Amino acid sequence: MLRCIRSDMVTGGQFSEESVWDSRGSKTSENFSLWTVDEDAGTFLVRSEFRKPPRRLALKLAGPPISSSSDNIIIDAVIKTFSAVSFDDYGGMMVPLFGISFDGVGFSYHGGPHHLNATVSLSFVARSYNDKCNLWEPFIEPTDGFLRYQYDVNTPGSPAQLRITSTRDLNLNVSASNTNMLSQAYLSWSNITLGDELYRKETSSPTQGSILDVHQRRNYYIIPQNKLGQDIYVRTTEYRSSDITLLPSGDDRSIKVPASRDLLDSHLKGKSARLYRLMITAIIADAEINAGKGLATGEYMTAVRLYSEGSSISGVQQQSARTCAAAGESSSQITRKMTWNEMFFFKVDSEENYVLELVVLDAGRGQPVGIYSAPLKQVVQKLPSASSSDYAKFELTLGDLMTTKEHEILKPSGKIRFAVLVSGRATAKQGSRASPNRSRSGYIQISPSKDGPWTNMKLNYAVPAACWRFGDCVIASEATVKEGNRYVGIRSLVSITNTTDFAIDLRLKGRDSQSAGSDGQLENSDKDDQIEVGVLEPGSTIPVPLSGLSHPGVLYTLQLRPTIHHELVQHSWSDVQERRSQTEFRNEQVLDICVSDLYESENLLFCSQIDGSSSTCQGLWFCLSIEAKEIGKDVRTDPIYDWSIIIKSPLSLTYYLPIPAHYTVSASHLDEEETSCSRGELNPGEVVKVQNVDPRNPLYLSLVPHGGWESVHEPVPISHPTEVPSKFINLRSSLSGRVVQIMLEQSSDKDYLMARVIRIYVPYWISFARLPPLTLQFVDITGRRDKRRYLARPRAEKSDKLLYGIGHEELVDGYTIASGLNFKGLGLSACVSRNGQQLGALKELSPLADMDGTVDLSAHDNDGKCTHVFLCSKLCSYQAVPTKVIYVRPYTTFTNRVGQDMFIKLSAGDDPKVLHAYDRRVSFLYSEVGPDKLQV
Repeated sequence: MLRCIRSDMVTGGQFSEESVWDSRGSKTSENFSLWTVDEDAGTFLVRSEFRKPPRRLALKLAGPPISSSSDNIIIDAVIKTFSAVSFDDYGGMMVPLFGISFDGVGFSYHGGPHHLNATVSLSFVARSYNDKCNLWEPFIEPTDGFLRYQYDVNTPGSPAQLRITSTRDLNLNVSASNTNMLSQAYLSWSNITLGDELYRKETSSPTQGSILDVHQRRNYYIIPQNKLGQDIYVRTTEYRSSDITLLPSGDDRSIKVPASRDLLDSHLKGKSARLYRLMITAIIADAEINAGKGLATGEYMTAVRLYSEGSSISGVQQQSARTCAAAGESSSQITRKMTWNEMFFFKVDSEENYVLELVVLDAGRGQPVGIYSAPLKQVVQKLPSASSSDYAKFELTLGDLMTTKEHEILKPSGKIRFAVLVSGRATAKQGSRASPNRSRSGYIQISPSKDGPWTNMKLNYAVPAACWRFGDCVIASEATVKEGNRYVGIRSLVSITNTTDFAIDLRLKGRDSQSAGSDGQLENSDKDDQIEVGVLEPGSTIPVPLSGLSHPGVLYTLQLRPTIHHELVQHSWSDVQERRSQTEFRNEQVLDICVSDLYESENLLFCSQIDGSSSTCQGLWFCLSIEAKEIGKDVRTDPIYDWSIIIKSPLSLTYYLPIPAHYTVSASHLDEEETSCSRGELNPGEVVKVQNVDPRNPLYLSLVPHGGWESVHEPVPISHPTEVPSKFINLRSSLSGRVVQIMLEQSSDKDYLMARVIRIYVPYWISFARLPPLTLQFVDITGRRDKRRYLARPRAEKSDKLLYGIGHEELVDGYTIASGLNFKGLGLSACVSRNGQQLGALKELSPLADMDGTVDLSAHDNDGKCTHVFLCSKLCSYQAVPTKVIYVRPYTTFTNRVGQDMFIKLSAGDDPKVLHAYDRRVSFLYSEVGPDKLQV
């Protein structure tokens, strides 16, 4: 049998009514038959039986359509070369993005009223521009392609056929350069789309003048931010040398980079009759809501709605958006706090007659928690122009959230912080227009002096930082887009990040004056060898001044000390501590941290507590992690690194249990008061950072959750120079006697100079809600021989073994904890605990081993009333730990949306129950007398 490997070279047909030959009457071991397609002698099919083959197998060589009609239309066209190049001209910085080229494009069209044959052949290639090397790179390598469309009403089967083929493989080259190009193009396009009308002149008429005039009046800005710690000079390549701008240290300036007029002249012609609308920016920061019962592990979102009060406003009458879901954290026992920090954009004709509405929703249930509504004109803020010193500064508005339940008096349900902004681009000054005779659009240039040398700075978005030559030094730049303007942060290659809870004062100390001491008494001496970096707030990042990295005669070392404003305690400048019985990173002893000679390492610093002129052994400890990331190559192809110095707490406890607990970190396993380093309460999801512990010394942890739990053993070691840290803590319930194992997972147990992050969690939570007080009994049923025949047993068998029970008194806010559960050999029975211990049928929990598995069972009280219980297992809301949650919920809940009280019965012999007008998702005990029947 012969087959064609090119599907574009075959077409459908029909088999002959009878086979042209078969094996009947011949002496062959197998039966077969031979069939032709469309009576064509060149196309046939051999079949291993005598039946006619199906039509889908009737394939023949494709050729020009045969039609009785002549060709009425004949078109043949050839385009030798067609190419297009895309430029990014947003902000006036002309940057090539990508180019495509079509060579040898041939088009052929032959056909008539009932048939046609159209073919397009071309050679295709695409290139991307590498703005670092200033050259083009292949993105899609040259390939040949054919597009053929055929239509003939006389062709059997489908009359229309479309084929796309290529004679070569499609080779696509993906690199950091073209990824950066795609990111830059997307960001530019987004900002042009969103900010096209945002920065127009307020005095300009929207209905008069040409589009060219509008673009000529528009100012594009790049805002350099000087973070080098010294003055620099900035200019644009279009400007003359007299237009050099001095940018002091810590300042930023709006530098006008005019758009390319040649590009505008090519397509921006004609009159504009377009009505410009205002761009409204809504910023949703965070919110606090009143917490109900239970753990604050739910997720919340905010719906933003902007609508007109009347029908007189033209255009869109209602616009809406919503934030992503954010996990609510318990800020206190009565409130939960959510943080979004999201921004939305709306367009309106004016600020009049519009209403802003913010609705906080429970993302899990979709129910509103609180609502805020106000006229847009009342809450909107107008930002000043970019040329003003207070540009881009605004205040967050604190609004009161009100309840949304119907037939209920409105009352506060929380607060939300937000901002609504209307901003405008700075107005161009008269006479500041660039010369129209400039040869090309340029970049911004920076220099340490007014006379140069000058360095071109380009904007990179796909990488966090880019490196540039700055005089005899190398610096870094980071580009961001805010409010339609491009901010370029110019900094050194060393940055410091504070992840502690303290504000930290930083300085660079000359190594020659290091002997002056670090007790704070000789700070006024040798001021010339000291560089103040500043105070670094928690969660902030600050670059090291360039002078501390490039000084030719002095090597500067980093020192820090905490700044505690609400206490009178003072601390000395830090000293680097030696590691004990640990291999050094270098052969020489590490005494300090030289910012101009960094290497990846972990360091331990100590700031002693001082009182007047005497120092004590008390103080605070800090771990410094020095990390490097390559961002470029120098002229000798050696890597250029961007250094990050991260200040961390030596010990952090991250708590992932659903109930609060009391903890103690001590220097002894005896849990004595005088050896305690830190103690307090741990709340669900909370992170406690301990600063007053030396991670080189033994440390012990004691943890006792609420709900009647007590520790089985002494405090366990979590850091020890010779022993292995403990991986769990055993707890016993004083109410039921069951034992639960708390897991302690450490980020690292090898290098004790590294900051230790200990995650505290349990394998399982058990969550109860909307049920009467229940008692659960877990039974080991692994001794049963046949577990597949019966999923529910009316009573326990002799081989069953009671493991433990969980009573209602053990719950804390509806939660309790459990160790690992083997659902395959586990059974469960339940009863309503307030009226006795009449257990219901024993139910196997093996379905809960699957993520979508569920189990239902019944719980009775001594009066014979019953409640139907539903169980399912899901992952907990904390993605950092492998904890599963067993949800115990009512099988049926009732919500009253009628607006008045009503009576319901759940069975024929059940007593009437009152479903109040305000009831939502409630359950009832009911009598099982008679068939289950809902009566209202």
